[in-house]
Amino acid sequence: MMAKSYEQRLEEQRLRQKALRERKRRERSPHRDDIARMLLHVIVRESVKGGSYEKLDRAMAIVTRELVAQGFDKRKTEQVIEEIIDRHEQGWQPRHRTHILQEKWKAEEEEEGSPDGEDDKV
Repeated sequence: MMAKSYEQRLEEQRLRQKALRERKRRERSPHRDDIARMLLHVIVRESVKGGSYEKLDRAMAIVTRELVAQGFDKRKTEQVIEEIIDRHEQGWQPRHRTHILQEKWKAEEEEEGSPDGEDDKV
């Protein structure tokens, strides 16, 4: 039996990832990036709202240190963090994942259909 080519393995991986993303979308399961984005938003929002910048500064110093250890530029990292905090101070809210909301609304509409399962379309 011949070994699979690199291109075949890449194509199979691409198909597996596509199927996984589709399943996660159907299940409305958040991706780790969704969780991380919301976690950052909540931490910054609550710190700004409460005026407790000391804990926020400590947390962002740790984030900066970890990103620099991964090879990111310290000054640029601090600049991006400051921009995020500034936006939150101005009342910024994260964008909703509208494709998820649209699927939820569609499912709710289907559930609200007539009792015999047929739509009331004329």
